[in-house]
Amino acid sequence: MDPRHREADRGQKPLRMEFNLLQAGEVELFVGPGPAGRSARDWVMLGRLVID
Repeated sequence: MDPRHREADRGQKPLRMEFNLLQAGEVELFVGPGPAGRSARDWVMLGRLVID
């Protein structure tokens, strides 16, 4: 994603992931740096999170 240069990359982007755990455990959500590998001035906005 490159919201600075691509208007289509701006705004909210819904994401749905489905997966099954073989046993009870922890789920870790990790947000890392972008493709340039720099985390300075990167932003993330998390909205509603649902785990069923």
